[in-house]
Amino acid sequence: MSQNILAKKTSNLEIKFVSSVTVKDYLQPLVEDEKFVVIIIDGLFRNECIRASVKHLSKDGIIILDDSERDDYEEDITFLA
Repeated sequence: MSQNILAKKTSNLEIKFVSSVTVKDYLQPLVEDEKFVVIIIDGLFRNECIRASVKHLSKDGIIILDDSERDDYEEDITFLA
């Protein structure tokens, strides 16, 4: 799937794919002062990503959470609200 997304990437778009087995590595691309308009959370450590992503979201940004209907994410979805 990542190859399909990269093939359609425009010049004004930055995409960071993260694949890791540790939370620390998973969250590493979130640089301290960097802000994003769209953050897509899918894969492992979704709850940790939700909480860490909030401070990296621009004022008009959105978080897209894959499988957000799962009970596992209810607490962190409430945190976002």
